[in-house]
Amino acid sequence: MRIRLCHALLAIAASVTLAACSSSPSNPSTGSNSSATTGSSGTSSGSGATCTATAVGSAYNKIGTGTMSAQINGVSWTAVCIAVNTATQGIVSLAGIDTTTNPSAAQVLGFGSTNGVGTYQIGPTSPLTALLLAGGGGALWQAVLSNGSGTLTLTTSTSNSLAGTFSFTLVPGPGSATGNKVVTNGAVNISF
Repeated sequence: MRIRLCHALLAIAASVTLAACSSSPSNPSTGSNSSATTGSSGTSSGSGATCTATAVGSAYNKIGTGTMSAQINGVSWTAVCIAVNTATQGIVSLAGIDTTTNPSAAQVLGFGSTNGVGTYQIGPTSPLTALLLAGGGGALWQAVLSNGSGTLTLTTSTSNSLAGTFSFTLVPGPGSATGNKVVTNGAVNISF
C-alpha cells in the first residue's frame, strides 16, 4: 500500500504540475479557492485560477476549497489549487499547486496518509508519504519509508473536509533534485 501510494502521488504530481490549473491568478499568495464542485468533473475557482479535477487526472477525484500553506526552506508557499483523492477507503491524498502562470516554476507539495484524526509520522510501517515536485516535473524530493521524515497531525478528518498541520524533511528523489527540502509550518484546512 505505501509503495503504491507513493507511486500514485508521484504520477499525479507530474500531471498536476503540467495540467491542473489554468488562467492567471490575480493574487496567488492568498491560496484560497472560493468555490468547488466535487467529483471527477468538478472545478474550483479562486484567486483567478481555475482548477479542474478532470485536468488533474483520474488519480484525484475532487478539488478542495480552502487553504494549504507552508514554509519550504524558509520561503512562504501557498497553494492556489488543491486536488484531493479519497477513492481508496481509509486513505486521503492531497496535492497543492502554488502557481498557474508558469508551469516550469510550479511547485507541487503533496502527501498521502491514513484518513482519520490523529498524528502520523513517516516511517517503515506508516502509510504517510510526502513529496515536492518542482519545475514542471523536473526535480522531486520525497519522504517515504526510511527516506526523509515528517509528521502530519489531522485535527479534522471527515468524508468532505480535512484540517491539520504538517512538517517534512524531504530528500532528493530520482532526477535532478539536490539537497534536502525542509517543510515547516504546514497547514491545511479544506472542504471537498
